[in-house]
Amino acid sequence: MTDPEFSSPFAAPGPQAPAGEPAADAPLAEIERKLAAALAEAEKLREDWLRAKADTENVRRRATEDVAKAHRFGIEGFAFDMNVACSSATCSPPTVNTRSPCA
Repeated sequence: MTDPEFSSPFAAPGPQAPAGEPAADAPLAEIERKLAAALAEAEKLREDWLRAKADTENVRRRATEDVAKAHRFGIEGFAFDMNVACSSATCSPPTVNTRSPCA
């Protein structure tokens, strides 16, 4: 009942090499080599990603600190300038000189 024109899709492919033969181990060794290379590359990319993430967080933190310092020094500078202006306007002695400096 075997028909040469009919082949079952579930039939085993042709003759297989006995286990332990170099021909059978060659594809497995190649796959293991590729797997090891892929894992090494994945670890390197993960490390690069972690470093980039840390750098980004540092830049964000420094920018936040710089903005806070700019606000603080801006307010302090304005307050100092206002204090100087107010002090010189209110604390200066009144001028009693009635003569013009040009005369």
